[in-house]
Amino acid sequence: MSVSVEAKLKADILAAIGKTQNEDMKTVLLLTFGVLEVVISRLDAMAADEKGLREAVLNGHAENHDRDHTWIGEQIKYKDLASEEHRWVRGKIAAEKEAEKEAKLDKREARNTAIRQLVTIAMSAAAGAAGVLWMMK
Repeated sequence: MSVSVEAKLKADILAAIGKTQNEDMKTVLLLTFGVLEVVISRLDAMAADEKGLREAVLNGHAENHDRDHTWIGEQIKYKDLASEEHRWVRGKIAAEKEAEKEAKLDKREARNTAIRQLVTIAMSAAAGAAGVLWMMK
């Protein structure tokens, strides 16, 4: 608790004690003041003992907590590296698929060319044979 808040609370309680005539209310305010003193002193003691505060807040898991922070930091670094690797792999896969498509097109083109040449040869042979037969007649 900050000093100004603590001082204001104490001053407000003491002012209320001074203003009231009711003894029961004074007793309640004095008890409240005493509880406030105890709570503030315990908070100050906890704040002064950082290691004890860590243990209390982390419920005995301080070592795991620190280890987990380290692991998370490594995962964040790895995530960036993995993103670059994934981008490269996706590019490589796309390039391989494109190369396969081009190879299939090249094979198809070669097959079509061979078929055209065979048809041309067959047509030329048929025309030549027809010409020979026509001449023999």
